[in-house]
Amino acid sequence: AALAAGNCKKKAQESGTPPEPTGQTAAPTTPAEPAKATEPTKPPEPAVEPTEPTEPAKVEGPAAVLDKEIEAAGGLDNLKAKLAAVTIDSEGTFFGKPYKATTYWMAPDRMVINIVEMEMAMGYTPEACWSTMGEIVVDCMKEEQEYSGEGLSYMHAMNLYALKDEGVQAEAAGEADLGGTAAVGVKVSGGFLKMPVTFFFAKDSGLLLKATYDGHFGMEQGTIEYVYSDHKDFDGVKLPGASTMTLNGKEIMT
Repeated sequence: AALAAGNCKKKAQESGTPPEPTGQTAAPTTPAEPAKATEPTKPPEPAVEPTEPTEPAKVEGPAAVLDKEIEAAGGLDNLKAKLAAVTIDSEGTFFGKPYKATTYWMAPDRMVINIVEMEMAMGYTPEACWSTMGEIVVDCMKEEQEYSGEGLSYMHAMNLYALKDEGVQAEAAGEADLGGTAAVGVKVSGGFLKMPVTFFFAKDSGLLLKATYDGHFGMEQGTIEYVYSDHKDFDGVKLPGASTMTLNGKEIMT
């Protein structure tokens, strides 16, 4: 049998016919796919802590501004005590001519101005106004009497404490640069005031720098403006040591 098998294998080789495979054959293998290139991984971004929204800058209201300025001038109670009745000595120019005067003031609406060189005095109340020249007393003209209350109410207002009286209303009046000093404005009206008045106070010190209103001076009408400077301490209250008054831009008094 072995010889016969060998003869068969030999014959097959000689005939060129491949021999039948014997035994088990290995399963064909699938060629492996080439490895895919991996993208480089990005480093994790640092965690960002949530920020709280910032509050807008607080803007002081006009009432708070007045409180600040009153405190800067000496405080509400102190101003009331020191300025309700006061005597003021002043000197300067009146329509370009030098003068010296003593002003006697009693809040809220009594005032006498004594001009020394001219031997002249002027008096103002809500009911009357008059002037003297020596021993001669002359009543104001009717029109001047009608408008004299404006000056009295302004005098009362510039002492600041009266701006906290009942009925006085305050509103913001913007900001201004006054000779290089930043100032904040407050417009006041109502109450004892005969007309609205706008005050400007220094933002840093809180001191009064300027006041303006539309009104009358004597028989003239227009915009009256006071510019204040050289603030000094007078018996515990801080008041301007110098001022300039203009009417429609024309200098009246310094």
